[in-house]
Amino acid sequence: MFKAIGFIIVLYGLSIFFQDSFRALDSTAVSVLSTVKTAAEVSEQRLIQENQQ
Repeated sequence: MFKAIGFIIVLYGLSIFFQDSFRALDSTAVSVLSTVKTAAEVSEQRLIQENQQ
């Protein structure tokens, strides 16, 4: 009985931990993809400028 209650408490704690982790992972992924997109746009503009000269 006590093992079952402890197991449920552990599962609850892990679900809260992973919920926060997934939220942080999502935020990180969005930031990284935004940075990559900006870098690609800057590179594209530089290539266009070099080709026009």
